[in-house]
Amino acid sequence: MPPEDQDLGSSEPATVTATPIAAEALPFTKARRIYDMGAHMAPLLHKRAEDTLDYFISLERFLEEGEEVTGARGSLCPQTTIPLIMHRLEFAPRGVLVWLTAGAHNERYEVHVLVETSWGKEKLYRFNIITRGRADFELPEPPITVTIEPIPFGVGMAGEGEIPDEEGEGQLTLSRASLNFGELVEGELSLTQTFFARNTGTAPINLYSITVDGDYIVSSDSTGRIMPGEEVTVSVAFAPSRVGTRNGTVTIDGAQVGTVALLGSAIADPTALPDASVDDGILTDEDITASVDDGILSEDDITASVGDGEVGEGVAAPSLTPAALELTALLGESASKVATLANIGGDVLTIEEIAVSAGFTQTNDCGDSLAPGATCSITVTHTPAALGATDGTLEVTTDVGSVSSSVAGSGTAEETEPEEPVALLGPLSTSGNQFVDADGEPVRLRSVNWFGAESENNFPHGIWANGYKVIIDQIAAWGFNCVRVPFSGDTFRAGKVINGVTDEFAENFDFITGGEAPFYTYVTPFEALDLIIQYAATKGLYIVLDHHRRAAGAGADGSPIGGGYSQADWLATWASVADHYKDFPNVIGADVHNEPHDLDWNTWAGHAEACGAQIHAIAPHWIIFVEGVGSYDNDPYWWGGQLAGVATRPVVLTVANKLAYSPHEYGQSVGNQQWLRYDSNPSQPANYPANLYQVWTDHWGFIFEQNIAPIWIGEFGGKYGVDGSGNQTEPHGTYEKQWTTELGKYLAGDFTGSGSSSLPAGKLGASFAYWSLNPNSGDTGGLLQDDWSTPQAVKIDLLAPFLAQE
Repeated sequence: MPPEDQDLGSSEPATVTATPIAAEALPFTKARRIYDMGAHMAPLLHKRAEDTLDYFISLERFLEEGEEVTGARGSLCPQTTIPLIMHRLEFAPRGVLVWLTAGAHNERYEVHVLVETSWGKEKLYRFNIITRGRADFELPEPPITVTIEPIPFGVGMAGEGEIPDEEGEGQLTLSRASLNFGELVEGELSLTQTFFARNTGTAPINLYSITVDGDYIVSSDSTGRIMPGEEVTVSVAFAPSRVGTRNGTVTIDGAQVGTVALLGSAIADPTALPDASVDDGILTDEDITASVDDGILSEDDITASVGDGEVGEGVAAPSLTPAALELTALLGESASKVATLANIGGDVLTIEEIAVSAGFTQTNDCGDSLAPGATCSITVTHTPAALGATDGTLEVTTDVGSVSSSVAGSGTAEETEPEEPVALLGPLSTSGNQFVDADGEPVRLRSVNWFGAESENNFPHGIWANGYKVIIDQIAAWGFNCVRVPFSGDTFRAGKVINGVTDEFAENFDFITGGEAPFYTYVTPFEALDLIIQYAATKGLYIVLDHHRRAAGAGADGSPIGGGYSQADWLATWASVADHYKDFPNVIGADVHNEPHDLDWNTWAGHAEACGAQIHAIAPHWIIFVEGVGSYDNDPYWWGGQLAGVATRPVVLTVANKLAYSPHEYGQSVGNQQWLRYDSNPSQPANYPANLYQVWTDHWGFIFEQNIAPIWIGEFGGKYGVDGSGNQTEPHGTYEKQWTTELGKYLAGDFTGSGSSSLPAGKLGASFAYWSLNPNSGDTGGLLQDDWSTPQAVKIDLLAPFLAQE
């Protein structure tokens, strides 16, 4: 979104000019780092009104080698009676520091920072901030000095002991369900074992403490917050203070709570001797007393005196191993594990009862008693009737006490062969402004974006909330015939696996390769997308793959090259992807890079041709989709939407009839543009929405109107007045619905708004890809509500005319 066309609010914003500082003066405050999220999403942060905080904007991914920041200007809106104040704005060669203070209670502000570089480029960063707190505090007098210290774990932040979660939802995922330290001699210290606490969600998670009970020691490298895609390491050591079973629990307490079970047992030092007293030189049964507290008899449990010089038979002592049994089976099938009961005492052990919790059964060969030193076997069986975990206990009751082991069962779904496609899907070509199939019949791509594989999840989002087949079924049921799947330059790197999958749905076990709930191991991104693409084919859905970012994350990075990601890296990524998917019948093309708004048209056209040649050397049947830039001939437009340069400098590929242009087109939810009407300015432009037709024609529509090539709008969408729960709480809904209705008419061939189509007989309208299926798109929301299940009825109704046209 170009800075020249952004209305920053209903009142005139104050502008702050940055002053230079040395690079070493920049603090490293991870929790308050701002990242560019592109034209459609902006970070949402929270601040106490009483606090003055620094927000660091890193430009590493934007700057080329040798390029530096040379200036910055910042502004805020709205300017309310209790404003948020940009106290200072500073820049270093590779980043910008924004100091914010004040703000009203429960007020939302938008922060804009326009950065200038030594290469003459400009970059607009924007983020939203909500302030809460007292309205009567005194503002600090400039100049202020704030020292940023590392935040110790467990210490509150943001003024009242916590930082509220940002927009989106964090997801605390622990890499282990339990740690088993085995046997250790009492009083010794074990080697350290570790697990990871990851945030697999889309917003930060605040942590307040990491505690442990039992004979264990815990430490962590956490700083009190886990950002999306990041993890902290938790280290645990076993230090048993007494003999016996010494289990414990690590508890991670914060905005979400997680626990890890700790299993261990202590044995007596084999070199130590039991204490004894000699009274009369004779040791008898009466001189020995024993108690069994924890199921294992040790020297600490025995006191002895010498009475008459003869050693008696002692007492019985039960031992049950292992400490935990894990049983995993397919639904309807059984898994069994064996536990061993031993009598490690000196007298006969009487067995009173052997029992297991509901969900498990047991058989044994123990009988009613065990002689000293004898053992018997207990076979525990689990036959899962439903997916997920079942926890329980195996307990043995004897005449001298009880011993137990934990039992954990889980049910998994049986893998099934993918269904055959319901219709034969295959490569498409282009003919004039039409996509055509192998028989020359026109095809209109009625598409939806399903993003997430470009993020740290390496996989389309929502699989944590629903089954992937359920999601695909819904897409097809709405009338879409194509899915745009974004990915990043990191997605398919060696060693990558997916994350953020729920096992609540049987079909999602297709993505699990091992482990126990909820800490499974997962398939690679290629393997995961294979399953999605194969199932999509059974529903008649084409797939277009989109190189959305150079590195995993959110937003658009403006160019396929930069930030340590070279042209060779970009081409190699596409070569790998094309080679993998060239024989998938429903994968029809490549959107070579998302929103290259940092490039001029001539440069970008050359890059697109090079990438198209690389892909066509491997998959010559694929369509190459080329997006627009951000500005052409001093005419800024939506990122990816400016295709006016095609008129004089078209893209030329090595394979004919395989090129389509893909603009991005947005409404009022995404930003302020002079050709759109808003609630705050309901009379301008005066001829809205009739003015839109010429805007579209000038920037990208002429390509379709003049029969140059097909148009596939790779992204369009909005909130249309509804929030993530379907409530009418968002602004500009009426005007945004008008914008979308008129866009539908234009794509169907009504190029002037006259009410009649200009398409020749047998021709279909321009193609499109709605942004997005996902409800976690910050600026537009999605076709699904925040529960990833309930459709957004307002949006589905608005899209009905789009989807009704073949």
